Order: sequence, then structure tokens, then C-alpha cells
Amino acid sequence: MLCGCCVDVVRTLCGRCVDVVWMLCGCCEDVVWTLCGRCVDVVRMLCGRCEDVWTLCGRCVDVTTCGCCEDVVRTLCGQRPVRLYVALERPVTLYVALERPVRLCVALERPVRIYVALERPIRIYVALERPVRLYVALERPVRLYVALERPVRLYVALERPVRLYVALERPVRLYVALERPVRLYVALERPVRLYVTLERPVRLYVALERPVRLYVALERPVRLYVALERPVRLYVALERPVRLYVALERPVRLYVALERPVRIYVALERPVRLYVALERPVRLYVALERPVRLYVALERPVRLYVALERPVRLYVALERPVRLYVALERPVRLYVALERPVRLYVALERPVRLYVALERPVRLYVALERPVRLYVALERPVRLYVALECPVRLYVALERPVRLYVALERPVRLYVALEHPVRLYVALERPVRLYVALERPVRLYVALERPVRLYVALERPVRLYVTLERPVRLYVALERPVRLYVALERPVRLYVALERPVRLYVALERPVRLYVALERPVRLYVALERPVRLYVALERPVRLYVALERPVRIYVALERPVRLYVALERPVRLYVALERPVRLYPPLIPSCFGTTCFLGHIYSRSTFISITGAQDAGPDRDAALSTQETCPEPVPACPTTCPTALKPVQHDSKTCPTALKPVQYGSKTCPIWL
Repeated sequence: MLCGCCVDVVRTLCGRCVDVVWMLCGCCEDVVWTLCGRCVDVVRMLCGRCEDVWTLCGRCVDVTTCGCCEDVVRTLCGQRPVRLYVALERPVTLYVALERPVRLCVALERPVRIYVALERPIRIYVALERPVRLYVALERPVRLYVALERPVRLYVALERPVRLYVALERPVRLYVALERPVRLYVALERPVRLYVTLERPVRLYVALERPVRLYVALERPVRLYVALERPVRLYVALERPVRLYVALERPVRLYVALERPVRIYVALERPVRLYVALERPVRLYVALERPVRLYVALERPVRLYVALERPVRLYVALERPVRLYVALERPVRLYVALERPVRLYVALERPVRLYVALERPVRLYVALERPVRLYVALERPVRLYVALECPVRLYVALERPVRLYVALERPVRLYVALEHPVRLYVALERPVRLYVALERPVRLYVALERPVRLYVALERPVRLYVTLERPVRLYVALERPVRLYVALERPVRLYVALERPVRLYVALERPVRLYVALERPVRLYVALERPVRLYVALERPVRLYVALERPVRIYVALERPVRLYVALERPVRLYVALERPVRLYPPLIPSCFGTTCFLGHIYSRSTFISITGAQDAGPDRDAALSTQETCPEPVPACPTTCPTALKPVQHDSKTCPTALKPVQYGSKTCPIWL
């Protein structure tokens, strides 16, 4: 597959084990989502071991194997799983399955997901004091979660081994086996993964201060973790090589090969991925019979490679360029190229990626005080580039476009293109992704000399772009729609589109998702300058749309129900305006142009933008758009006495554009909701 952003190969990697699970772009490192053609829902894949991603698709339960941990990867395909919601104190997402597994959520204090399986195993959640994921198996083993103080994952197996979690002080993953060995987790001070085997070897985790993975093998070698001062991943092999981790202060990965190469980690002062540390901690590889990965950390983990008999991922730059890691103050990935370009990292306080190109254009990093993989760290390390307070990715293109990051107050991912457009990020307080293009268009633009796609963060870091309090992903598109996120009080996914519609989310307290669909997923817009999809949550996270400063275009589906929640006193479809009041979600309106659509207008004190929704592009949509010409001029602004608070207020529909009352202007084909 090819990434629509950088036109690069899309890899399938797991977020934790770096194995075939996620759809990840190797260039921009952005998750590629797969949508189900029937239910229009994100298709996720979950690894049985790391439980990172699931595949929710919809017909049958398919079972595959994870290439990393060789564990079962279930594929939940469910004929339009029915989403159900039940609110005790506050609205939450709830799922209940009758004949086939569906998602279920029940929340006491906070919303949590819950699954119950009758015929087939499905995910189930139950919240005691706080929402947590919980699984219970009736006929067959299913995943179960129980939380004491905080949500944790819990598994219990009846006939077959299942994963179980129990939380003492904090949520941790725990497994207990009844008849057969299952994965178990126990947390002392903090949640950690723990495995215990009865008949057969199982994964076990034990944590002292922080969660770490621990494995113990009885009859057969299994993955085991032990924490001394702080939790770290540890592996020990009895008969066969297994992964082992040992950490003093923090968890690090360590590899040791007996008969066969295995991954092993050892931490001295602080956990870092390192194989053998000479002067500074870096990832290093040593091969006995075959090359294996090994880590040793001084201050923090870094990747280092060394080849003895056979070449390994890491090399020391003698005659040819190889990937190498060196840490000055703290471990970071480092690359140095002699004859050919290679990746190199150097960190001041924390590790960052840096690139430098000699003869040919390659990903290179140059540091102000210290060299980094095309990264420069002032206060904190940044991943591929320059960070002041927090790490951010930075790219600079010499002959060819490369990724570059620059941080103002806080680290953010930034891109700058000299000859060719590249991705760029700039952050105020925390790192965010930013794009700038000169010659060719990139996802985001900023008007320097030429229009380019650009992202900037306000108060807090956002992934690809702007956040107020917490980081959220934000996208802005000129030519094509891109994903954009903006957060006010809490991080949420937000989209803003200039020329074309894109998805946008905004949250006040907590992030919430909102969906509106006709027959196919319809893009929703909220206006900064142009329509985008936007979400905002009031008290609790709910799927909702809110307009910030300017009116926004929004589409609503008539045929199928839309997912929308607002946590006030009762869940209702509602729009909230931050600076100016905006009404969203008018009642359903019959088809205006021979197809299901919604046509309306939203007014603000300074701007007037029409709202038009159609099923698909075509004559119907063109007719809907052309109808805007018959719409009247903007209605005068509300009087000074017109309140903007969200409370029932009587308004004069003729003078106050905020009154929730349908008004006819011009022809009957132009309904307007104020």
C-alpha cells in the first residue's frame, strides 16, 4: 500500500512488539486506518500478547497468529455490531450482545466499554469505582476487566485459558488460570504485567514501583520479568532462549542468546535499549552463533549495533555507513554516514533522532550543542529534530525533502522544505506535527513564500497541530482533506478543511467522538475559515459538534441514526459555542433535491456561511450547492441582551439568529435554522 501523504510504503507494524499488526507508514509514521465497507467502522487488530490493536470487522470470528509473540489474534467481524449506551450518573457507551458478540459499555463515574458474550467470546467491561475494561466468559473464555481504584484489564478462564486483570492500588494486567494456564497480572505498588504457569508455561509480570513484564518458565521456557528498583522487561531461558529483562531504575530490553538468538535487556542506572555500552548507552548487537539484539543502558535506553561474525542492524561506521547510537547525557538514536547516508542520534538531555547528509541526501541530524539525528535537544530530547522542553521531530531537506522539527517553547514535529516540500512541525508549549511545503503541496501549508500545509500548537502539544491544554491531532488541508485535531481543555481529534471537508474534533473537558452518516459516512464541518468536522465535550466525553468562532458547515444523516452525545443533565443532540453561540443538529428535514440531505444556515455576529449537506457528489449535490444563491443576506446579530449561555431562553425568531426555530426565506427549498 502507499501512503496518501508521502506516497511511501505503508508498513504493518504493531505499536509495541513492532510486528505485523498496525497499518503504519514508514515515512510519516502515521497510522493508516482501515474502514469496514459495511459498518463503516475502524478495523483494528489486537495482538493477543500486547493487546494493542483489534480487528473489528463484521461477519465471523476469524483467528490468526501474531508473528511477534505467536499468540492468537482474534478478528471480531460482527454483522453490524449494535452499539448500545446506558448512563448511570453520566452518559457512556454500552454494548450488549444477544446472539452475536457486540460492544457494550457501562459507566458509574466515567464511561467504559463492556462486552458480554453468549455464544461466542467477546469483550466485556464493568466499572466499580471507575470505568475499566472487564471480560467474563459464559460458555467460552472471554476477556474480563475489573478495576478497584482505576480501570485495569482482567481475565478469567473457565474452560480455556483467558487473560485476567486485577488492580490493587493502580490498574494492572493480571492473569489467573483455573483449569488451564492463563496469563495473570499482579501489581504491588503500580500496575505491571505478570504471568504464572500451572501446567504449561505462561507469561507472568511483577512490578515493585512501576509495571514491568516478567516471565518464569517451569517445564518450558517462557517470558518472565523481574523488577529490582523499577519495573523492566526481563527474559530468562531454561531449555530454549527466551526474552529477558532486568531493570534497576527503569525497565529496559535485554537480549541474550543461548542456542538461538534472543532479545535481552540490562539496565545500569536507567533503562535503555542497549546492547553493550562503551562510553555511552546505545543499542548494540552481538552475535554468538547468530546475530541477536542486546541492550545496555547507562542513563537512558539507546539503540546500538555491533556486528561480530555476521552483520547486524547496528554497525560502527568504519568503511561503510551503518546505524549507530551514542548518548552524551542521555541515550538517543544516532546515525553517522561516511560514504553513504546513515541514521545517527545524539541527545543532550534525552535521545532524539538526527540526520546529516554528506554526498547524497539522507536523513541527517545536526545538533546545536550536540549532534542528533536531524534533531537538536535543548531542554528535552526530540524524536528527529529539535526540542526546547519536549521532544519533537524535525526535518530539513537539502537536495531532497526530509523530515525536520523545530520547537519554540515546547518540542513539536516540524517540517521545512528547501527545494522540495517536506513535513514540518512547530510547537509552543508541547510538540505537535507541522507541515510546510515550497514547491510541492504537503498535507499542511503556511504562507511563507508559497502556500504549504502547516500546523501550530497553542498551549499544549498536539499531534499534527494545535492544542490548548492537552495534545490532540490536528489537520488542515488546502487541496485535499487532511486530519486535524485541536483541543481546548482536553485532547480530542479535530479536523479542519480549507478547500475540501476533513474530519475535525475539539474537546472541552475530555475527547469525544461524533458520527453522522447518510448511507455512507458523511464528513462534518465546523468553521474556522472553512467547514470541518469538529467535536466538543462539556462535562463528560460525548460525541458532539461545536463551533468555535465562526459558523460551520455540518451534515446530518436522515436514513440512519447518528452517534452523538452531550453530557449535560440528559444526553441530547446539542451544539455549544465557545466564543459565539452556534446551534447544531436541527430536526430532520425531508429530502430537498430528490435525495436525503440537510440544508441550513448558521449565523454569527460577523460571518455568514451556508450549510449544505447532500448524499453524494452529483446533480443532487450540485443542486443543493446552487441553491445557496437564493438564500437571503445574513440576519442581524443578536441584541446585546441576547444571552449565549446554554439554557432555555425565549428569543424573537425575527431578530435573534440564535432562536431554535425554523424560518423560511425565499423559496421553500431553502430552510434555514438559526
